[in-house]
Amino acid sequence: FFNMPTRHLIGPEGQVLKIQIAFPRRTVVAQVWDVHVGRVRVFLLDTNVTENSIDDRQITAALYGGDNERRIQQEIILGIGGIRAIQALGFRCSACHLNEGHSAFSALERVRALVTEHQFSLNHALEMIRKTTIFTTHTPVPAGIDQFPEYMMQNYFGDFAREMGMAWVDFMSLGRLEAHDRTSPFNMMSLALNMSYRANGVSRLHGKVSRRMVERGWPDVPVDEVPVSSITNGVHTRSWLS
Repeated sequence: FFNMPTRHLIGPEGQVLKIQIAFPRRTVVAQVWDVHVGRVRVFLLDTNVTENSIDDRQITAALYGGDNERRIQQEIILGIGGIRAIQALGFRCSACHLNEGHSAFSALERVRALVTEHQFSLNHALEMIRKTTIFTTHTPVPAGIDQFPEYMMQNYFGDFAREMGMAWVDFMSLGRLEAHDRTSPFNMMSLALNMSYRANGVSRLHGKVSRRMVERGWPDVPVDEVPVSSITNGVHTRSWLS
């Protein structure tokens, strides 16, 4: 590990850079790693720090596995924590590309920041973030898309919605393909679609499958005109073949 191009990021006070995220009845801390992949810098978040409980230190221990609650915790770290890490690094986030729905909570964090830190109205903030967010979906089956029951969303986002100045029923509708359906769970793909001005699959066929998956959200539109396009993924041929 110590021979890898990986290091802790150091904050302005000479300490390891860390960000904080409010969880139910506690605060979770994540440190930031800087990984160099060729000329590209990748920033990673890690909750294995002494400030956290033993359970919270495991949030980032494995990408998959665990129950639905672990998934929402991971996606809060990724989405909300990711935006806060970018800001702590001094970058101005003028646009975001959501690579799969797992990161879609980042759009909510950007709205919250505009409302609470820059005094935008809620509607203006929502409009601004939708115009500067792009979504790529990779999962062509409903079973691969994370969904969270309303009680779980209330537990993790009740205070967050109030801070945004958003009524709870409107907040939940952001994660529902059909906004009037108040019985469905909070769906991360729906959140990403509702918070983006453009969405695409990763092949022509995948775009077609994705449009059929979400066509209920556009009941008066022919399925071929549902606003999910496609951009065929490229590969590095030698790596792919090997």
